[in-house]
Amino acid sequence: MKNSKIREYFHLRAFIIIIPAFLLFSPLKSQVLQYESLDENVLKVNGTSSMDVEYDITIITLELHVVGDSQLVTLDSLGNLGDMVVRSLVEKEITSQENIKTTRFQSDQNITYDRKTMEQKIEYSGHQNLEIIADASSEFIITILNVLSTTNLPVAYHVNFNFSRDKTAVIEKELTRLAFDDAKSKAKLLAENGDFEILGIRSVNYNNRRPQYLNETIETRGNVIQKGPTFGGFQIPNQTMQKEIEIEYNIRSNE
Repeated sequence: MKNSKIREYFHLRAFIIIIPAFLLFSPLKSQVLQYESLDENVLKVNGTSSMDVEYDITIITLELHVVGDSQLVTLDSLGNLGDMVVRSLVEKEITSQENIKTTRFQSDQNITYDRKTMEQKIEYSGHQNLEIIADASSEFIITILNVLSTTNLPVAYHVNFNFSRDKTAVIEKELTRLAFDDAKSKAKLLAENGDFEILGIRSVNYNNRRPQYLNETIETRGNVIQKGPTFGGFQIPNQTMQKEIEIEYNIRSNE
């Protein structure tokens, strides 16, 4: 039969793992060649790609906390504390007031009981979060923390990183291109060894989802209550992202 050699080579509906020597030196991190023959005229190949990318967005959250005997006093203290934090950054020309957003402002009632006297104590805790979004820069982060550390204000910080919409689009486009190249090279290798011809692409499954993050999301927390500026040496880590696509090729035996 004309296509018997293809069926014999692919062992219909079976998976085969091949690791050619030259793929060990491929710039892509996925070195395993995996494919499946759906029928005697179709070849299915997985193409993968990965790349290290730099974050371009820094999100700094300043967390403020106060305690008072009444809700009104607590909210006033919380507002004053927030004003002092904003003023300390604006006066030093670290950032503008418009770039500092309040993302949380609330008070909670806390009731405690003394088991011996059965007396009830009521107090209020206030919470405010100030968020600063800027270009990813370790110098900017260090500057903010050092300025706040000289104020002796009770401020905690939370720093994390993200990608802008524009950079995400660029990353996805490049990962898709590299995954196509990976699938193409695998299909070519299989065609040479299987003595068949690739006629063209039948279908492509892009796995429509965001690229996978291979590294853990980096977050930094701490307090900025210090006697002087002591923050330094903060480095923004890179992230490794991966993309996978599936391509079906129409094939024909060379017999």
